[in-house]
Amino acid sequence: MNDRGSVRPTLGIPPRTELSVPVLSKRTAIPTEPSGISEAEGKLVAYRQIVESRDELIREASAQGVSEARIAKLTGHSRNTVRSILGSASSP
Repeated sequence: MNDRGSVRPTLGIPPRTELSVPVLSKRTAIPTEPSGISEAEGKLVAYRQIVESRDELIREASAQGVSEARIAKLTGHSRNTVRSILGSASSP
């Protein structure tokens, strides 16, 4: 648990595999062997996956009629961040 009381997910990637992380319409292979990825890099990969799921949730809320201002208030992100997410290419 962090100081705000939330629990951050841990990255449980088995060794000697590859993890594909979507980059808009492309996928980037990231080595996950113990020597190929550091703990900090693993945390960054996990963060990237969280952000991508956040973006999908914001797009879904907007599609269901929730205003940009309301999305910003509920998520704690700025309206500019919400606009940026809604203006970017959607995930397939």
